[in-house]
Amino acid sequence: MYSIGNEDLLRANPVAIYCSREIPLSIYQPALELVQALMTRPLTLAGGWQSTIEKQALRAREPGRSSNIIYFLAKGTQNFKLPAQLRADLDEGKILLVSPLMEGKRIDKKKVVKRD
Repeated sequence: MYSIGNEDLLRANPVAIYCSREIPLSIYQPALELVQALMTRPLTLAGGWQSTIEKQALRAREPGRSSNIIYFLAKGTQNFKLPAQLRADLDEGKILLVSPLMEGKRIDKKKVVKRD
């Protein structure tokens, strides 16, 4: 595994955040609000941050929040561009990027099992 950021976050009892790409519209807003509320707490949240809700919650996360983020990448660490609003938190040790690849644009289906 390759990583960038604060590896101690792996020992912080992270809460996994995973949401299906397709969910009923009736639960979309409550699910988004739940993830956003968790981001205001002193928790370590871990996930791939790839579904629509996950991406939207991460974009809305303000720098300096008390939460920490572990980001399991679907590509190599060298090919990943961290969202601008997370850069200060990376410098402050609140972010960890993890991937089974150092290089590579995107993992294939065979490597998804290894990553997960």
